[in-house]
Amino acid sequence: MKLFKKVAVFGIAACFAIGVAALAACEDKDTGEVTDAQWTERLTINLDSVKSGTFTTKSYPTYSKEQAAEYGEWSTHTQTVAIDLVNNILHEVTEEEKYDSGDGTFTTEKSEEYLFSYNNAYYSWRKGYIIENGEPQVEVSAITKSSFINRTEATANEFTIFQIYSQPQYKSQFTYDEATKSYILAQYGTVAASLQFLEDGGVRYIASGTSLLKSEIEYSQIDKTVIGVPASVRADVDAYIAAQQ
Repeated sequence: MKLFKKVAVFGIAACFAIGVAALAACEDKDTGEVTDAQWTERLTINLDSVKSGTFTTKSYPTYSKEQAAEYGEWSTHTQTVAIDLVNNILHEVTEEEKYDSGDGTFTTEKSEEYLFSYNNAYYSWRKGYIIENGEPQVEVSAITKSSFINRTEATANEFTIFQIYSQPQYKSQFTYDEATKSYILAQYGTVAASLQFLEDGGVRYIASGTSLLKSEIEYSQIDKTVIGVPASVRADVDAYIAAQQ
């Protein structure tokens, strides 16, 4: 079972374990300051009460793409998992972009996966994990209900790190910065982390272990995430089912 890149999740966990934070970039969808009640509610994820949600991890360099040749390398990784537990659908998209210092070009790799309930059974549809003749291939397989539940719970469990600071008394340890709409602590060297509260009810953590790399972990659109399984995906699953008969 493929989960989020551990560098993003556990890098952030390590930063919070030693209690450090840094400024984060301000984006329009940031809420800003929150009350004590909102602080606790936002930082607590209870999968039993969540009907849907979108979970994202990112890692990216602090220097620009135009500086890739100067530093000799440059890469970004983004993974987004949307979950709908009412209709039993999971949709995951992973995208990586890398700089090749050999020829000075950039390449992008993208993979996509659907896990969903269909005709009283569960199926996995994946594209991009296997490349043949330069083209991403589609893989369809039957999975168990247990596999689907384990996958969705494992995804949500990656974000339980938020609960470390969910109680209101921890809020006083953070300093709110209006310029970045971030709650921050003191930064220690290049190790840093910060958190932002989003307008849609979600939370974003931004962390760095060095001055050249940042990682983000974010959940958003809780109970607002809508996933549609494309007709082409269902057609591929229908073809798979027919081939098994």
